[in-house]
Amino acid sequence: ATVEGTGADTVPNAIGSRATPTVVSYGARQRYVGEDAAAQRVTNSANTVEGLPSLLGRRAWSSGGGAEPAITELGGDGVRVSYGGSDLTLANEAVVGAYMAGMVQLARSVHPVAGQEPMLVLAVPSYYTPVQRRALAHAGAIAGGQIAQLCDETVATALFYAHERLRDADQSCSQVS
Repeated sequence: ATVEGTGADTVPNAIGSRATPTVVSYGARQRYVGEDAAAQRVTNSANTVEGLPSLLGRRAWSSGGGAEPAITELGGDGVRVSYGGSDLTLANEAVVGAYMAGMVQLARSVHPVAGQEPMLVLAVPSYYTPVQRRALAHAGAIAGGQIAQLCDETVATALFYAHERLRDADQSCSQVS
């Protein structure tokens, strides 16, 4: 979602949907994110990573897709993929960061911000542990954004509802007077 002026808007993806699958796929020359990556599930399953929210801060991960779980050089969990003609072992945070970078790029295409690093407010599932929250913040930094705040999804929903309710109340007051 993006915030512009007094309102927030969920950015539609390439096919116009406001819900984007959390999937990343690595091809011979290109990285695919969201809907494009979901389309790669059949033809490139060995290099497709699904279930990104469950990757962060977890041990002994097994993806729903075909990407092979691996241990990175630093001893962290990751996935083994073939990208750009070479076999790579990517940390889970790097894969989630690639997805988030795709979402930042999508948001910038709709709402261009010249020369500014985007401020990210990330809604986190309430069941995330502190380790998973730190991993998500790290993935946001990999995506090229500055983390302004991490908040629970339930809190984000309540804030959005309150914001919309106050905005609607202001509009109805200004229409009466």
